[in-house]
Amino acid sequence: MAPNQTEFLSTAALLTALRHRAEGLHTKLSSDEARDPLQALLNRLRERPATGEAKAAARVLSHLIRPEANEKFLAADLYLLPGELLALLDLLIDDRISGRYGSAEWQRACRVLESFKA
Repeated sequence: MAPNQTEFLSTAALLTALRHRAEGLHTKLSSDEARDPLQALLNRLRERPATGEAKAAARVLSHLIRPEANEKFLAADLYLLPGELLALLDLLIDDRISGRYGSAEWQRACRVLESFKA
């Protein structure tokens, strides 16, 4: 069941809804993006940081990096994310669970995210 678009999602609900929306979209990624989705996502965020889709992707990544931060994410914001960003974020969920990236890489991503808020 799709979440109510006006409700705020918990981290678990956000990641579950994102995975559902990203189904079948991995084919839209280049091999370089699929090989290093964290760098690919950060590159995309740097290219167009002021867009709604970049801000939504940054909030999802923030949830993924620091789920304990309890940042708010509106269900409707999932619909701001184009297929490529959904696919990258979906790969990053797996990478976070598997421990693919070390803490230094996640901290670097946090610094990039903080630069968007400044």
